[in-house]
Amino acid sequence: MFRKKLVVSFFCFALAVLPSSAQEQAIQADTLVDSVGVNTHLAYTNTNYFQKYQQVISALKAAGIRHIRDGYYNWPTGNQMYTIHWGIAAAGIHTEYVVAYDPLLTTADLQNFQSLARDMESIEGPNEYDDQKNSQWATQLTSFLPTLQLAGAALNVPVLGPSLTQQASYSALGNIVPYITYNNLHIYFGGRNPGTNGWGSTNAQGHSYGSIAWWLDNANTNAPGVPAIVTESGYMQAPTTTKPYTVTNAVASAYTIQTIFEMMTQGILRTYMYELMDDPSSPMYGLMTSTLSAKPSYTSIKSLTNYLSDPGAPFTPGRLTYSLTGTTANVHHLLLQKRDGSFYLALWLNASIYNPATNAPISVPPQTVHLTLDSAHGVQSCFWVDQNGAPHTMNENLTYAFSLNVTPTVTLVKVISTN
Repeated sequence: MFRKKLVVSFFCFALAVLPSSAQEQAIQADTLVDSVGVNTHLAYTNTNYFQKYQQVISALKAAGIRHIRDGYYNWPTGNQMYTIHWGIAAAGIHTEYVVAYDPLLTTADLQNFQSLARDMESIEGPNEYDDQKNSQWATQLTSFLPTLQLAGAALNVPVLGPSLTQQASYSALGNIVPYITYNNLHIYFGGRNPGTNGWGSTNAQGHSYGSIAWWLDNANTNAPGVPAIVTESGYMQAPTTTKPYTVTNAVASAYTIQTIFEMMTQGILRTYMYELMDDPSSPMYGLMTSTLSAKPSYTSIKSLTNYLSDPGAPFTPGRLTYSLTGTTANVHHLLLQKRDGSFYLALWLNASIYNPATNAPISVPPQTVHLTLDSAHGVQSCFWVDQNGAPHTMNENLTYAFSLNVTPTVTLVKVISTN
């Protein structure tokens, strides 16, 4: 029932209203596409990550995913893992490498690895090292980060800070600005919508535990002013589930697309979903099953990236004059533009469609929003991806005054010049 409501609610119709308008700066549509990454475990030899790596590469390409996050290992020359990473590089996919704590690691080690693997685009500090029951974790990290900083400079790649799990760990680690290019966050929502305002205690900035803003506040504790990348985010999902704080595949599909947009609106430069497929160490997290069958969340990403992909040389996006009126409470938006000049106004309702504590769906009524453009532009179409991951497009008549029913499913209103 809920899935049907989502599809029907995107009916769009003309409206003759001319409220006051304002200009908004767009970002490149391909910037959003390029923000999508995914975690992989290519060295897990007992899984299809390793055993069917050609299919893994094909799945990444088909989904338009250009970035993966995986682990650095000092494999000997000739190891099959290099062959796998050559395939990754040949497919135009780049790898962000997590580097485990190793006091003996040298810049030369990483330089040798970079030349052998061929797909390195960045390196990252140790993964969740504050969660290892090691009382010396902060001291060890602060002694190790200069090694990564020097290696990053020699390799000419960005350095991401270490990921942390506890709020207190950020102040315990201290200022790491001299050593990193980007801060590094793991943001999971526990089955809640990615635009959640949080569900725990409130920090000094007024943001509640679990929200994106709360995590960004933590990042500013040990690396103030440094832009952030989210190297893990995702949902435990199954076709049906009664396990608290897990979600159905359909809900994960909707929330995965929301995650991509919500992170971008918060200034997150890239988000790596966790993970490409189910594996024994973290079952249920995959965008695909362990046999590389697509779940709706994988198909949703594929539909979105195929629609918005616009690769090419960087360009300066323009501004669009428009207004949104009507029932706009909790309506989030993001304005994109392609190289051909077309704008894409993403609209979605920041609301939960699922109670993760009880595993019950929540019916969210649509909100009617009125979009008014300047006389030089008109709405050409509406695009959205349903909870099965299927794309839908509804063509319009280039009207400059337009209404649509906004739901938690992200819709993209395509606006073109009428001159």
